[in-house]
Amino acid sequence: MKIAEKMPRPFIAKLLIITTLLTTAILMLVLSGCIVNNNPGRKEVKDQTFDPPEYRVYTVKSIKTRRDITGLGNLEVLDKATVVARIDGILEKVYVKKGDHVKMGDPLFYISNYNLEIEDAKTEKTLIEAEEELETANIQYNEEKKNLYKKFIQLEKKKMEIADMEKEIAFLAESVKKKELLFEKGGLTQEAYSGLAFSLDAKRRKLEIMKKEYELAVYGFTDEDITAAGYAIPHTEKEKRAILVYINTEIQRKRIKFAELSVKKALLDRDRTTWLLKQRVVTSPNTGVVTDIGKFTGEKVNADEALTTVINLKSLVARASFSERDIPFFKVGSSVSIEVESGKKMIDGKIYTVDPYVDSETRSVKVDCIINNFRHRSPTLFPGMFVKVNVPTNSVQKKILIPKEALITGTDNEGYVYIVSKDSRVYRRQVLYTDYDDKSFSAINGLNEGDVILMDPDDTLRDGVKIKIKI
Repeated sequence: MKIAEKMPRPFIAKLLIITTLLTTAILMLVLSGCIVNNNPGRKEVKDQTFDPPEYRVYTVKSIKTRRDITGLGNLEVLDKATVVARIDGILEKVYVKKGDHVKMGDPLFYISNYNLEIEDAKTEKTLIEAEEELETANIQYNEEKKNLYKKFIQLEKKKMEIADMEKEIAFLAESVKKKELLFEKGGLTQEAYSGLAFSLDAKRRKLEIMKKEYELAVYGFTDEDITAAGYAIPHTEKEKRAILVYINTEIQRKRIKFAELSVKKALLDRDRTTWLLKQRVVTSPNTGVVTDIGKFTGEKVNADEALTTVINLKSLVARASFSERDIPFFKVGSSVSIEVESGKKMIDGKIYTVDPYVDSETRSVKVDCIINNFRHRSPTLFPGMFVKVNVPTNSVQKKILIPKEALITGTDNEGYVYIVSKDSRVYRRQVLYTDYDDKSFSAINGLNEGDVILMDPDDTLRDGVKIKIKI
């Protein structure tokens, strides 16, 4: 007979229940050990038979800081000038190379153009001819004025001769009249009387000729000529003659005016050619540094073609993007701090301009901050460098600081620390952080004020390991 058959049934049932419970407990312990061992993020050790390692700890504290608005951007040039050729020609000389420091007016290039030299000789010749023509026109005008004043004297002389002739004719006519009575009475011969009458007629014909000559000579010098020209009759003879001279020298004055215009045109052409000749030497339009040079010696250049750019590195602009909600904090002239990514330099600056519009896609606004780049004798910053612009505000915020010795850093500003529990066991906790200063990071999340964290941890620690706190 089997043993089971000899045992009472209640006892067998109890035995089966106990066996089942023991089996279940063993399986749970095995599975629990497997889960703990397979979880790389939490290797918990509860039982330690060795002496716990000794570590320094730090109690997390928060500080109140003024909230700064941070924008990202790049350094840009505030003052730059594109150097262009003003004439066509051949690039004969290049006086500078890329990176050279130049001052305003320093020679950069020399462009040769022989056609300009020929044109300069032609314009000089044309100017001399025009000046000679003007001088001739002025001489002719002055001579004509002299001749006109002489004519006034001749006209006066003719008037006097006519008056004398009229008096002589009147006297002769009276004499002939008397001789006529004497002739009628037989006291004078026919021959004598006829001679007197013929002499009177001859003088009268001469007087008519003199009057016709005077009429021709006085043409253009009458009161009617003055009024026809649009002038009032002057009160004095001197003023009258001056107006008549002016009226009768119109052609000479027009010649002078035409000659003056010719001289002006010749001067403009000469000055233009002289200016172009000066442009053979291309000078720097400002003080700064020469950038890339786009032409080589011997190459042909065209007018208005860019040769290089001179940038002034004395003052740079940090152009950064900020959220549109931060616009109320920007005031032109207010101070900012600028962090240069290259070399981790902190530079003081001032807000120079704020764009008067918001980017509709990024909902951001551009702010320009001016920087004095010459703290010593040479620039320390260069265009294109990445910068962070911090704009201080009056608002205050709390920051939780982590000593750099306590944080094991990772990528994308994610790292972890070890929290120390009340029973002196450590547990790893993930933390998101940002830079704060040379000694600390600022925790964005993952830590609270009062948390105790391990200093100088190593990545071999496992969750739950008991430590000894170094005093």
